[in-house]
Amino acid sequence: MTNRINGILLVVPILLVLISQAVAQNSATLSPFDGRSWGVVLEHPDTKNVIVNKDVTYLRDEKGTLSIDIYSPPNLKIGERRPAIIFLNGIGEQPGQIKVKDWEIYSTWPKLMAAHGFIGISMESDRGRIQENFQSLFNFLRDKGDKYNVNADELGVYAASANVSESSTYLMKEDAFPGIKAAVLYYGGTPPGPYRKNLPVFFVVAEGDVSRSGYNTLWNEVLKNNAPWTVKMGTGLPHAFDAFDDTEISRKVVNETISFWKNQLEELPNPSWPHSIPREALAAQYWRDDAKVILLLKKWTDETPNDVEGLFQYASALKNAKRYEESQIAYKRLLKLEPDHVHALTYLYLILNILDRPKEAQAFLAKAEKTGRIDKFIYLGMANTMYAASKYKEGVRFFEKVIEVDPTGLNLYNLACGYSKLGENDKAFENLNKAVSKGFTSKQQFETDADLKSLKSDSRWKLLLENLK
Repeated sequence: MTNRINGILLVVPILLVLISQAVAQNSATLSPFDGRSWGVVLEHPDTKNVIVNKDVTYLRDEKGTLSIDIYSPPNLKIGERRPAIIFLNGIGEQPGQIKVKDWEIYSTWPKLMAAHGFIGISMESDRGRIQENFQSLFNFLRDKGDKYNVNADELGVYAASANVSESSTYLMKEDAFPGIKAAVLYYGGTPPGPYRKNLPVFFVVAEGDVSRSGYNTLWNEVLKNNAPWTVKMGTGLPHAFDAFDDTEISRKVVNETISFWKNQLEELPNPSWPHSIPREALAAQYWRDDAKVILLLKKWTDETPNDVEGLFQYASALKNAKRYEESQIAYKRLLKLEPDHVHALTYLYLILNILDRPKEAQAFLAKAEKTGRIDKFIYLGMANTMYAASKYKEGVRFFEKVIEVDPTGLNLYNLACGYSKLGENDKAFENLNKAVSKGFTSKQQFETDADLKSLKSDSRWKLLLENLK
């Protein structure tokens, strides 16, 4: 049985279907075939000690009165505040039926959370003003939560099945209550985007819903919004598994859900180690945040001016950001500490060439070659850098060095491209033919490479293409 709310295909839970089939005054008189009679499938020994404060009014106006049930861990100290888990009612109450907060699932879940040290809260709501009810409840917790040991700055929420639609509509608003720090959404439809980047969500898909509810766009929305979602595939689980599926698989998912809330809401211990600028700089490098990397490394090199590796990282970060004048100064500082640093010498050669100071550059290359530590990878990097700077003569020089030790088809091809750019067609064709003999035979690459443009009017070009795939 399905329903569409706001264009989203939702599974109407068995819990709701059974409401229309059974009329009862309270949960104690419900038939075991009524879905509302079953609670969460995971136990905790401390649930027997949980304190329940029922029917606390959170909203009273001309339209009526709405209340919550508050489940608290035993032995709370006066003034102590705990994170709270709110079980959202996004469907509202039905006349003549027991309140949603009195269903077994919505009384045992908050009791279980209280046994784990949280405040558990279940709610009633007016189906004609769900969004308003949500906001009223969170405002109540903000204003009066202290009285009930609730830390309104650290709240988790749960919504399942048909409750997910209205709940996710509220949660994805940028002006949703700021104290909500973690949301659990069980076996509901895919919420429409955009998803917030500042709200961690644990979204559980039941295998039994997959054929009826389209989840094809869910992960795309997560990636598109860079949203901090954990999507759990409930393999082997039916809809409403946390109430009906009395198996270890269900209990593990419920336990995983509790761990999610704990991880998001409980304060972690501070690390024993001090803050590290190099570590922060490494993180910034992996973010590709060059500006932050440079600021951090400048601070580090100012504080530890004799750290060769720190200076090298700083100079290289400036180079990568194309701040060449500053970079060459930093590399020269490094060479005062380690005159034979081969990478600093070769990078200085490259930078000074880019700055059109070739004579000064040549002196650093000579020093680098005297060290005997320039390998093919350094030469390859230098060749590519010179090509990128349109300094093909220098690039060819270094590709020739690479070819001496590593005459692969790709390296020979790149060398030929340099000769083509220099107008030395004989050498270009010579190396292209060598590249082909080494297995570099992509006809498309040859035909589309702009670096080979000067060769295409040569009679040898047609003969070369005949040997390509």
